[in-house]
Amino acid sequence: MLTCPLPDVTNPWNDDVDTLQETMEAIDTDPELLQALLLRLSQFHGQQPLTEEDWSPAVKSTIAEQDKIGWKALLEGLPSRRWRLTQHQYYTSVASERSSKRWIATLLQQLGKIAWDQWEHRNAIANGEKHPRQLRALQVLHNQIATEYITGADDLPASDRPSSAFH
Repeated sequence: MLTCPLPDVTNPWNDDVDTLQETMEAIDTDPELLQALLLRLSQFHGQQPLTEEDWSPAVKSTIAEQDKIGWKALLEGLPSRRWRLTQHQYYTSVASERSSKRWIATLLQQLGKIAWDQWEHRNAIANGEKHPRQLRALQVLHNQIATEYITGADDLPASDRPSSAFH
């Protein structure tokens, strides 16, 4: 479900990733770290090979460590410890008083929302409202059952009619 390329799944994914980007920009995420995160999420979702990029050593080691742990694991709440460290270094470099603890909590909350929304969307498709084609087929079936019920057993061959003991 997290890597499904169908448009019905990709549209909610893209909306959630846009929200992730906006949220992380609002809390002053290291721009390079955020771009690396967004690239890897895109590659993970599209089941594309992970590419080598020209990132700073801190971002490169963060991404490499998460590559080893896995991106599905990150979406399920298992980040590399380097995420927080790299963001802390960025906050220090720009003399921000923001907390890297709060930052990682926000990141995990947003990533969890992406995973949850994908799960909910999958369940809505699998168990929710029927597709219009299914609804039409069900209506045809109901109509045929109603016609058979109204007609009764009189049109059936004698061998298929219920015995008189059941009338």
